[in-house]
Amino acid sequence: VVCYPPGLLIIFPAILAGRLSGVGSVVYLPDTTPGWAVRAMSRIASVVATTTEKARPWLPGANVVVTGYPLRDGFEPVSKEAARAALSVLTAERLSDSDGAVG
Repeated sequence: VVCYPPGLLIIFPAILAGRLSGVGSVVYLPDTTPGWAVRAMSRIASVVATTTEKARPWLPGANVVVTGYPLRDGFEPVSKEAARAALSVLTAERLSDSDGAVG
């Protein structure tokens, strides 16, 4: 059983049934902070795949694998300076940090 949010609460019975019958399950968490449904399922899922190490403290006892966030070809790392220049943002301006987003 593979589960991807949203809708984790709906899939909980399938993950539980899989656990009881010996079928493994993977829950994918794209956010840095899991909701209560993911935290509950992390206790019975075989693996919780997440995009960042920052999620690990929220998932005690879970088998957490940090997978990163898959991007299609064409996306490349860009420095802050290059991104600010491309977007015409002054270096003194504060920008929100998507790495701390709660989804």
